[in-house]
Amino acid sequence: MAEYLGSVDETLKAAYVYEPEYATHMDEPIPGRPGFSPAIKVIVWTSRKSAALTSVLNMLGTAITKLLKRLVCSKSNALCYTVETHIVDDDEVFGRSGYGALVESL
Repeated sequence: MAEYLGSVDETLKAAYVYEPEYATHMDEPIPGRPGFSPAIKVIVWTSRKSAALTSVLNMLGTAITKLLKRLVCSKSNALCYTVETHIVDDDEVFGRSGYGALVESL
């Protein structure tokens, strides 16, 4: 996903897969809540946000979701094969706001 995004958008800096239970400032991880979070969570860092990048991410997310749906048990809930993406720009990363704070977090 990251390799493809980098080939179609020159403003892309990085793409990170993250787990919410480890994305906290507290000493201990957030307690597990199985089935309440999408299967794949990605933060895409770009120098500037664009409608084109959002569109490409939506297309990739849909394609990956379809592939995962075929691989995951048919009795699973929809979140088990869902891709969640967040786009952050330089202002959010350097200002440590929103999902941009996760990019440079421990």
